[in-house]
Amino acid sequence: MRVYKKVKRESHVALRHLDDNKSNSFQQLFLTKLPFTLQYDLVIDLTKSLPVENKFNIEDEEKARSIGFKDLLIVTYISKIIRRGFGNRVLNVVPRLEVEDSSHVLKKFFFGINLNPEEAFNFIELGPALNDHIAAADFRIFWGNLSSDRRFRDGSTHVAVYFKTNTIKGKRNIIKKNCKFCCWRKT
Repeated sequence: MRVYKKVKRESHVALRHLDDNKSNSFQQLFLTKLPFTLQYDLVIDLTKSLPVENKFNIEDEEKARSIGFKDLLIVTYISKIIRRGFGNRVLNVVPRLEVEDSSHVLKKFFFGINLNPEEAFNFIELGPALNDHIAAADFRIFWGNLSSDRRFRDGSTHVAVYFKTNTIKGKRNIIKKNCKFCCWRKT
């Protein structure tokens, strides 16, 4: 599904370029190489945290499913944490691994993230309703002391994370706080 979303987004951009009569879109689409860092709104570099084999609490069942593919297991685990932490704020999370040819050792480790422009800078991360006890408890466990129970104007009560901010710079820092939480506290 992730690959489909990426291809769908890129084809949408390509069609927009082809429909634009003001520029030579063929040059932009087919002859210009776009580096990984420019393809995404946010690039997380986890290279400094290598090696990452024994840093996660991964269940034995998950380990058994991916015998021989330890890098794939780690990528899947971190992707789940990032998707859960960012929620509706992201459209796409794409990992990039660079491996040494001779020894097959992980050399560089990145995640490219496309942000959802409508949701990325919301200061509330809305969780489940309080009457859904299991999901609410799971949300509280994930977010820890950042989560709180909140009542909203429409009368609904939810577990939520409130990123307090009054400025535009503070709204941009929401993504940074979320990224730090997901990558350094949860992993």
